[in-house]
Amino acid sequence: MHPLMIVRRLTGPAVALVALSTGCFYGGSINERPRAEIELATTGTLRAFDVVELRAGNSSDPDGDAISYFWTARKCDPEGRCDLVFDEGTNSRFFIQLDSKEPVEVELIVTDELGAWARDTEPLQAENRAPDVSIQVSGLPAPETGDWTVGRELLITASGSDRDRDLDSLAFEWRLTPPKLSSPNELVFESAPAGDDESARRLVPDVVGNWSLEVTVSDGDGGSLTDDVLIPVVADAPPCLSLSEPEAIPDAPYVLLGDAGPRTFSVLRVVDELDPFPEPATPQADDVAVARFRWLLAGPDGNFDVVGEGADASFALDPADYAPGDVVDLRVEVLDRVERTLPCAEEQATCSIGDDPACLQRVTWKAEIR
Repeated sequence: MHPLMIVRRLTGPAVALVALSTGCFYGGSINERPRAEIELATTGTLRAFDVVELRAGNSSDPDGDAISYFWTARKCDPEGRCDLVFDEGTNSRFFIQLDSKEPVEVELIVTDELGAWARDTEPLQAENRAPDVSIQVSGLPAPETGDWTVGRELLITASGSDRDRDLDSLAFEWRLTPPKLSSPNELVFESAPAGDDESARRLVPDVVGNWSLEVTVSDGDGGSLTDDVLIPVVADAPPCLSLSEPEAIPDAPYVLLGDAGPRTFSVLRVVDELDPFPEPATPQADDVAVARFRWLLAGPDGNFDVVGEGADASFALDPADYAPGDVVDLRVEVLDRVERTLPCAEEQATCSIGDDPACLQRVTWKAEIR
């Protein structure tokens, strides 16, 4: 008998005569090969770590024999060789998980009761997902507007995530567009420490205006995504003398008795995002400092002289240094790291730089010696 021929067992009179090259005659029907067909039941774009279902339901045997299934899933190398078996199955339905983005070949072999078989294959390829990226700006915003202050250090962190579950190595590209008046020699834009799948920059803006920042994260496999943020930067607001002890009331003198000893006049609070007072118990940023003051004293002649400048928020006035009936003016002005000139005449007891009359940079106490 010819080695490639399978003759089915007769169940009745011979229905066919087959002449072989040997000259012998055999009666019987020829067993036909089954049909193997893979149906990809999972629809849509395949991604890494997806579970994929394949079915053999369209496979059949033309002779009506029962058929068995054998599935094999193999990973393929860049040259197209599919040799690495990573899953097998024997049911009419076959489930595999794509644990990488490498090409996969699934093979189905269908075998009938007499050993005849057929084969079908299905190539699978998980497509790359573009990574995610988000930008966070942190620092101390201006208390009035929530904007950022010129000269204030900002930490900008870009966080990326690989939606292919860390199969890729992420790369970050930064693009900063400052306002036109910014100088490359004045602004600070440099790398900062960051965590895994993060990239960070330290920004110290040198001019007011809108600063535009874009970050593109790429996964090295053709996927990328860009996020952007607009950083509004405003001028440094002047500090405000918020509270004093005793209260500085214009034209309301405090009476100091000559034998009562020194009287202390103090600033209790300065509101400023850069140089507040008192100094925060827990500094919120490295560039936050304590407020500085200039103390001036005018004796009976009415001429103000500087008697102290620095971080001291108090001044002790000793009435014993004066004669009964003398009137003394004690003045404090809060300084700013931005050089400012008070727009007020010397004889004015209070002074405000901005439009808010409640935000004072100068207050004056008047003391009458008795």
